[in-house]
Amino acid sequence: MSSFAGPRKGCFKCGNLGHIAEACPSETRLCYNCRQPGHESINCPSPRSTQAKQCYMCGGVGHIQVDCPNNLRPSGGGGLGAGQKCYNCGRPGHIARVCPGAAGGFSASAGGGFRGGSGRGGGANGVVKCFRCQGLNHYARDCMAAPGTTVKTCYKCHKEGHIARECPEGAEYAT
Repeated sequence: MSSFAGPRKGCFKCGNLGHIAEACPSETRLCYNCRQPGHESINCPSPRSTQAKQCYMCGGVGHIQVDCPNNLRPSGGGGLGAGQKCYNCGRPGHIARVCPGAAGGFSASAGGGFRGGSGRGGGANGVVKCFRCQGLNHYARDCMAAPGTTVKTCYKCHKEGHIARECPEGAEYAT
């Protein structure tokens, strides 16, 4: 078992533990891999390092989820996302990257992702797209655009003006 005790979170902006990006004291966004400014981790020139990274599976430090030695999984299931809720279909037991309901089904190389997009690894060309500002190479949770400055687009019906949880066409997507 790890020495992780309590709800410590790794900040997506500076990479430090103990706070989240929203409360980050750093004014500059740093690369998650090398903690230097000026680029995202996907374009980092330094070799991948996990020394100061926090695992999102067990909360330990020094490794990432894909390499977790603790292999913590709820009883009765296993595999990617066991015990988590899928952002693609909303059902528990798997994550969007391996969602069987994603367009085209699961592909070990493509990743699945939201509505047939790609999972954490990026799109076909390795680029991810922010749903908040439509910018490239970052996720909405890491977006520096001011909240509320862009038009909301529903992930379920793809219409503007509301988000998925407020979708009037949501009955068919109920979990």
